[in-house]
Amino acid sequence: MENLQSVKELVQSQAYNVILEKVRKYKEVDEEIWTGGLDQNIRRLYKAGLSAKELLNLMETDKEELTKYALLRSMGEINFEQEYPENEEPDPDDKDEIVAILPPNKEFLLSFFIEYFVIKNKSNELQSYLKAVRIPKAKEEANLFRELYHKSIII
Repeated sequence: MENLQSVKELVQSQAYNVILEKVRKYKEVDEEIWTGGLDQNIRRLYKAGLSAKELLNLMETDKEELTKYALLRSMGEINFEQEYPENEEPDPDDKDEIVAILPPNKEFLLSFFIEYFVIKNKSNELQSYLKAVRIPKAKEEANLFRELYHKSIII
């Protein structure tokens, strides 16, 4: 299993930063690397059956496609609405209030690259992977991510 240092080295690699700079032309990204984000991506690598070295190789060989996929994924709208079981909606006064939406931290592209890998190499396992990393509505998201993947390799 990967460790914090190996994943941090991915984010600091030239291959990662070349793609990040292209994404920055369209999206604000914080310079900070969040340790919690690195931890999440260690688990995602493990669940995807992917090593940091393999992901680095993917960033080098599929740079253009990864850039397009990352741009398509990062430009999507984020739904901040909480989901509640039927008949368990909270009172309006108890609902979450969004105070601020901050730009993502520098390591945010890793999760997109891991998704790309799973779609490219284990497409039939994408929904299971998304469930394993606790992505809500995994079936719908899997279909959307496959669609974005196909756009990224065609464009």
